[in-house]
Amino acid sequence: MNKYKQSITLFGFVIPILLVVVFSIVCIVVSGNIKAKAALRETAFAQHNTLQAQVTQLQAGMRDKRIANEEWEKVLSTDIRPSLQYNLKNILEKYSFRQVAQTGFFRPMTAGRLAIGAKQPSSSVTLKFRGTYLPMEKVLIELESRLPQMQVNTFNISRERTANELTFDLSYTIWEKEDK
Repeated sequence: MNKYKQSITLFGFVIPILLVVVFSIVCIVVSGNIKAKAALRETAFAQHNTLQAQVTQLQAGMRDKRIANEEWEKVLSTDIRPSLQYNLKNILEKYSFRQVAQTGFFRPMTAGRLAIGAKQPSSSVTLKFRGTYLPMEKVLIELESRLPQMQVNTFNISRERTANELTFDLSYTIWEKEDK
């Protein structure tokens, strides 16, 4: 009977208990691996979502910049000669004749000082004004922001002897787009 008890104990209790313990250990290890993979995937998903939001923001910013660049490219590619007088006239209309008045507009035949050594095509223009300082400053800021291809060569300010006005003598180099 002893042999039967021993085999019943062995096959009835010990082996099933060992199988349950081994199965439990395997389940715990597999469960831990699954949880670790799930945590990695959740962090990767969260990181992907934040990166996707950043990409969307960058694309929206680039769309705005692309529109602005297209507008600048349009300004830079147009011929400045007609637009210079047109813009200057529109800007000067905002001020009275006593504040700012254009007294001269010349196109010298030679290139400006800045353009002498440059390979890029350019032209030169000389503008003369009479007026007070603050309105003249505003006129020049607006003109140069509307026509960014203009670059100042010389800028002379002198006082008129008979009035409390200043004379402004400006020379610009106007950069033109190269034809390729």
